[in-house]
Amino acid sequence: MPLALKTLRLTEKYELHHVAIELLEQFKISALIEGRKIEYEKYEKALKKKLALLQSESKVRTFVQRLQIHSSNSIYIKESLADTALEALQETEKELLVNDSYLNRIAFFRLQYMYYQYSGSPIRSIGACERAIAYMRTKPYLAPPIRLGEYALYILENCNLAHDYKKGKKAEEQCRKYIPSDSSYWFQYKEQYFLLLMNNLKFSEARIIYDECMANMRLESQTSSLSERWEIFNLYLEYIEDIEKRKNASGRRRRSYLFRQKKYQKRLKEYPTYSKDKSGLNVSLLFINILLLLENNKNEELIEQFEALETYKFNHLKGKNSSQSAILFKLIDLMVKNEITFTKIKKKVEFYEKRLVTTKPTRHEILECVQILPPIWMWKRMRAALEARA
Repeated sequence: MPLALKTLRLTEKYELHHVAIELLEQFKISALIEGRKIEYEKYEKALKKKLALLQSESKVRTFVQRLQIHSSNSIYIKESLADTALEALQETEKELLVNDSYLNRIAFFRLQYMYYQYSGSPIRSIGACERAIAYMRTKPYLAPPIRLGEYALYILENCNLAHDYKKGKKAEEQCRKYIPSDSSYWFQYKEQYFLLLMNNLKFSEARIIYDECMANMRLESQTSSLSERWEIFNLYLEYIEDIEKRKNASGRRRRSYLFRQKKYQKRLKEYPTYSKDKSGLNVSLLFINILLLLENNKNEELIEQFEALETYKFNHLKGKNSSQSAILFKLIDLMVKNEITFTKIKKKVEFYEKRLVTTKPTRHEILECVQILPPIWMWKRMRAALEARA
């Protein structure tokens, strides 16, 4: 009995509610057999409390899972989830007033992270993650290192949305410390860091991250959508490297090395057809195709790619979903409708160029890979190619 009581005290510290319930059931039976009424009622009261706590944690866990299930096989996140997340957050807050356990508190922070991000507040989402990490550090016996890594990943993700490279680098250091290469979070962390580097024009570092991922033995066991994203990421890297090759080419300006590759010629003829939940990849692929075709004076093929891009203007390229990418689409639209001639759009594009500089990216265009390179950078390349023709 003394050992069992000591174990019961340990279940309090480590919040092992299932074990506590089993012990309390046995204590009740023992008190029943021996006719100890007061102790029986004491154990019954404690048992009810534990069962209520366990039920509360199950309820809160379900709140989180009903949000997470939308991203289990897809990177497409509906805006309406912000309302669902807020409702779950409010219900969890009520549960905490009665059952303030470690799991409920961590779930509360996770719901805050999700709600603030869905509603377009990455800075507040970072704050929720930082509070979660601070809380976990007060209970190191309950928080495994991978959980610290998970919230560091959430901070890195939000740094992409907030365009905070400095804080993103710090978050990456924590990810590297707490997320091992055999973790389910490892590829997610590498993807977010890759996007941070690309959107801050750190191309050589991005290439290193890509190579690390390709060398990971677990790559083959990942989902098809992950492989497809890294395939598109590599195309963007190859385009950047193609620019450097052209810069270093001697004599007259040489045609794109990338454009001459048979695999890329084949890709241009096969329009991207990723499913709805991955169709952000279609948009990013069409953007890079249009840029490369423009630089190689392939107007007919460019127009065909633009016509394919137009099919996304009411989803991935409407202002509410993709602020910066929608403006880039409008600039390309002006270019195509004015015979791909810079002198005809010189005045018309000024308004949109100013908006492109002042507009911030949305969660949608960053996390769904609509925007792999900054639209400002891409338009500068397009504008330069147009001016070179004039």
